[in-house]
Amino acid sequence: MLSEIYRVLKPNGNFCLTFAEEDFMKTLPFTQFEFELYSTEKAQELIKKSDFKIVYTETQTEQVKSKTGELVERAFTTIVLEK
Repeated sequence: MLSEIYRVLKPNGNFCLTFAEEDFMKTLPFTQFEFELYSTEKAQELIKKSDFKIVYTETQTEQVKSKTGELVERAFTTIVLEK
C-alpha cells in the first residue's frame, strides 16, 4: 500500500499516517480477527523499507468513551512522510 501511495503522490508531497497503537487495539474484542496491529516501531520499520522519508513522528493519548460508556486512554501515532 505504501508503494502505491508513494507512486501517486506528487513530487515532494507529504502523507500523514495515523493509527491507534497496538497495545490499545489489542484490548478491543474484534481486532483478534484478521487485523494487522502496529506499534510505532513496527510501522517505522515497514516505512523504512519504502521510498518514503520519515519527517516527523508523534504519539499522543486521548480519552475516548468505550462502548460501555467508560472513559479510556487511547494512544495514537501520527507519522508524516515525504516523497
